[in-house]
Amino acid sequence: MSSDIDDHSINSWVLGPKCLDPDPTLMDDIQYDADVSANTSDDDDHNGDSKQFHQFGASVRKTLEAKLDICAHQMNVSSDEMDSWKEKVEQEDARFEQLIAEAQEVQEMCTELNRAVVKCDLAEASCRVAFGRWKEAIEKFQMWERFYETIWSLLRKVDGLMASVDIVMADIDCELMDLDEEPAASSTDSCSA
Repeated sequence: MSSDIDDHSINSWVLGPKCLDPDPTLMDDIQYDADVSANTSDDDDHNGDSKQFHQFGASVRKTLEAKLDICAHQMNVSSDEMDSWKEKVEQEDARFEQLIAEAQEVQEMCTELNRAVVKCDLAEASCRVAFGRWKEAIEKFQMWERFYETIWSLLRKVDGLMASVDIVMADIDCELMDLDEEPAASSTDSCSA
C-alpha cells in the first residue's frame, strides 16, 4: 500500500494489497471534501458531538468508497472483488455506528452522573447549613446552661446567707429574751426583800 493512502488513514485490509497509487490531485480533492464535511458542525454546539460523529462517519465512508472506485478503475478489479471491498466498508461503517451508539450511551450516563454530582453538592451544602444551625443551637444551649448554673450557684449562696441570718436572728432573740428576763428577776428580788 502506498504512503499517500496511509497518510489518509485508510486501513490496508480495506483497500487490499493490490491497490495502486491513485491520482494525488483527485485524492486531495476527496480528502478536502471529507474534511469540510467533518467540520460542518464545529460551530453548532447545540447539537453536541453526536452530529459531528455521524457527519465524520459519513465523510469517511464517502472517502473510502471514492478510493475504492479509483482503485477498481486503475486495476480493472472484478465486480465480485469490488463488492467484497464495499462489504468490508459497510461492516466497518456498521461498527462505527455501533461505536457512536455506545458513545451516546456513555454521554447520557455522564450527563446523569453530572446531575447526581450536582444533587450531591446541593445536599452537601444543605447538610453544612443544617450542621451550622445545629452547632449554633448547641452553643446557645451551652450558654444558657452556664447562665442557669450561675443562677443556681447564686441561689445556693443566698440560701446559705439566709441560713446564717436565721442563726443570727435566733441568737438575737435569745439575747433579747435574756435581757427581758434580767429586769424581771431584779424586780422579784426587790419585792421579796
